[in-house]
Amino acid sequence: MTKIYLQTHKVELWGLPSTEGEGGIYTNKSWIEKQENWGLVFLVVTGTPKQYREVGFEQKLPEITLSSKRIYFLWEKFEIEQVKQCSDGQFLATGNKRHQIFTPSLLLNNTIGFEEFRKHYMTSGLINLAKNCPPYLQTLLELSDKA
Repeated sequence: MTKIYLQTHKVELWGLPSTEGEGGIYTNKSWIEKQENWGLVFLVVTGTPKQYREVGFEQKLPEITLSSKRIYFLWEKFEIEQVKQCSDGQFLATGNKRHQIFTPSLLLNNTIGFEEFRKHYMTSGLINLAKNCPPYLQTLLELSDKA
């Protein structure tokens, strides 16, 4: 089974992800060390309009999102090619294969099916979307391929 992961990145905790170098995420999930668990990763950045402004996010926020509690952007995708354990016990999963940083970042809030997806899958941590195969997974794949 193909592994397709979603990692949520909270602006208020970690600032903005890097826009340079290879794709990468940090996780405390030790199972990511095993190569059979590697797959495609979607990194979604989330924060309030105020939090985005505080970290210097320069992309114009669409009018419809200004009243939103949280705004969700598809930031990047990549396939895991290497995993290293960090000194703090976390794991850094990185890769250049299929790596793409979306510039501008892709707003998810206004896409069809996102709200239902957000309620069930937008939690902290690394989630294998292919395991449950939510309908919105196809939307993520299509959005990332069009960008």
